[in-house]
Amino acid sequence: MLHDPLRRSSLDSDTAQQIQIGIHTITDTTRKFLVNAEVESAFWGCYVLLFIMAVQIQCKNGLKSFHGRIIFGVTCLLFISSTSLWAMDLVLNRELTDIALSIYDDPSASPEEWLVSVEDKIGQVAHRTNSLLLPRQLLFVLNMVISDAVVIWRTYAIWNRRRAFISLPVISLLAALGFAFVQLFVCDLELLKHGSTTTRICNMRMPMFITFILSLFTNFLSTSLIAVRAWFLRGFMRQSLGSNSPSTRAQRILGLLVESGLIYFFLMSAACFIGNISIIIPRVAIGSLSELAFTVSAFAGMINQLMGIYPTSIIVLVSLGQTFTAMSTYHTSNVVVSRIRFAEDASRSDTTCNRAGDSESLMDDEVPRVRLSDFTSLHKTPGGNGS
Repeated sequence: MLHDPLRRSSLDSDTAQQIQIGIHTITDTTRKFLVNAEVESAFWGCYVLLFIMAVQIQCKNGLKSFHGRIIFGVTCLLFISSTSLWAMDLVLNRELTDIALSIYDDPSASPEEWLVSVEDKIGQVAHRTNSLLLPRQLLFVLNMVISDAVVIWRTYAIWNRRRAFISLPVISLLAALGFAFVQLFVCDLELLKHGSTTTRICNMRMPMFITFILSLFTNFLSTSLIAVRAWFLRGFMRQSLGSNSPSTRAQRILGLLVESGLIYFFLMSAACFIGNISIIIPRVAIGSLSELAFTVSAFAGMINQLMGIYPTSIIVLVSLGQTFTAMSTYHTSNVVVSRIRFAEDASRSDTTCNRAGDSESLMDDEVPRVRLSDFTSLHKTPGGNGS
């Protein structure tokens, strides 16, 4: 059993209370970072499998095109950033655990010496958490911006590269980036330089809260645009083939993009609300022993990796050739027909295309087009041959 100087009869109540508060501060901070590291490690393990799949598929398809190399670079950058964030959290958790376990290193110390030791360890905890604050925030913002950019890119491609449709999401993303810079290079530096109280932390965290809200708005807009495109395609297929027509691959992939986007949006919204509840509801105080504080830590660990998992999953769909880069419309006999562009599978690229590099043409501006007459579910193209 650990020797506890708090049980000494000679220890006055004020000193005992100060020591007890100090111990709780250290142990609770360590426990919250432990919860964060455990949840983040679980999601990072899933991310590793997804990243390996993404790399294998992209390498198999080939990286001859410029766009293919860019997407491969984005995939690697996201994983490196998320892994660095995970490693920092593990290192920080290990150091805080060592500090917490060293509280009882000297059981023969006097109450006054023990109080000084506890106060010193509180300073060590604050120093270690603050030393990694800025790099952790930088990686977090980097993941957020890349994740939003990938979603906008997918929306842009689905809407046939019409810039007007993504103008609002792009503006929202740029605004989020601006507030993130204010948080990183103004507020965080100010907190590190002058210290903070709980009220001051809430006020200085406002730019990051706005960044989070703008990122959510960007994802909501992009997912809504994809959902609208899916609705148009569904309506066309019903009009052309009847209400009992089987769903096409394009419809299924659009459904996947919408569903994954909604799941990501709701998880990020929950994390935003729980993590910033002191800003949203100022009267609510998250105590060091509150269960909500540990929930915040768990959500933080999940979001750190989810911002890499979500865009990487989109890239995997693209690399598999199971999604499309654009949809164009043309008119035949006053009927609007959707022409869906698919990527050719790498194993069939030689037979479907005569030029090299078509296996990764999903990333290129020139995309092999599958005519409506090529769909197994479509026996006759309405209004003509669709050429």
